[in-house]
Amino acid sequence: MAETKRIFALNISTGTLYKKVNKLPYAIMKDVYESKADTYIEQTSFPECYEFRSN
Repeated sequence: MAETKRIFALNISTGTLYKKVNKLPYAIMKDVYESKADTYIEQTSFPECYEFRSN
């Protein structure tokens, strides 16, 4: 959770994030370009756990 908060620059408590991601799927970011999302996802330890979805 700490890595996700750091990489995606989320302004949410770790406890709240933990509760929300346990009810998948959960959008951690909105209104972001695919190229930027890919950059963030590639920085994580487990990129296979993240997915970019366009509207």
